[in-house]
Amino acid sequence: MPPFIDPTSVVITLIALAIAVILLGSVMVPSRPDPKPGQRYIDSHTGVPTHRAAIRQNPSYGVQHERAAPALGGTETAARLPYRVRHGLLSPAEVSFFGALKLAVQDRYTICPMVRLADLFFLADSNFGSFKKIIGKHADFVLCEPGSMRPVIGIELDDSSHQAARRVERDEFVNRVFQAAGLPLLRIPVRQGYNPPDLQAQILNAIENNAAASRVPRAPEIGAKPLCPQCDIPMKLRTARRGANAGGQFYGCVNYPDCHQIVQCPQVTAVGGDIPQR
Repeated sequence: MPPFIDPTSVVITLIALAIAVILLGSVMVPSRPDPKPGQRYIDSHTGVPTHRAAIRQNPSYGVQHERAAPALGGTETAARLPYRVRHGLLSPAEVSFFGALKLAVQDRYTICPMVRLADLFFLADSNFGSFKKIIGKHADFVLCEPGSMRPVIGIELDDSSHQAARRVERDEFVNRVFQAAGLPLLRIPVRQGYNPPDLQAQILNAIENNAAASRVPRAPEIGAKPLCPQCDIPMKLRTARRGANAGGQFYGCVNYPDCHQIVQCPQVTAVGGDIPQR
């Protein structure tokens, strides 16, 4: 006959075993912080960033809460951001040319290096596709009038990389952009050295030739609004708000303030200094 087993003893034994398993698990599994929304943690075993969902799915991850970092787009400290200063804005070849260019233009123009085409030109219409074509391109140098900083000419320094097929296509497009905007573009091949007087002559000739070849705006139809001399689009009738011609009307470009072209109405003889009313 089997010995009598007390049910109470069995229950007590099972409870004791469960407590022992829980205590043993808490010792073997490292403690981790409660994952918070919008944070990531570093797995101490692999060094890989571990997100909240992964921690919940696998509680055995060893997580170093000391290395917890906000998710991308959060409030990272400056020490965690990946940005560093470049060694230089210009390549060695561009630095060499820049020195000769300063001697060539002297105080006549202000030299602006690495100018984005999207900052140099604006769109006469609202075609965003045209903007996307220039947003990633730049001109090596742009010469501007010192007082107004009005662009006068762009300069591209062409090395051997410009002979590649894709670069040739890119250069042809940039040439058309400058031509469409009426801004001269001078291309200078990379050399070991540059003659500042010769460089000055090339720049002045390019500026003069561009002024002589400036297109004449096409005449609008009879009764239609005049076309902007720069943007070649119909202008808007505006009223001068102050100045000698306050209350007088004139035609202004719809792209103001990017474009300051104006056309006088017959009753207005001069609009210099007036501020257009939008």
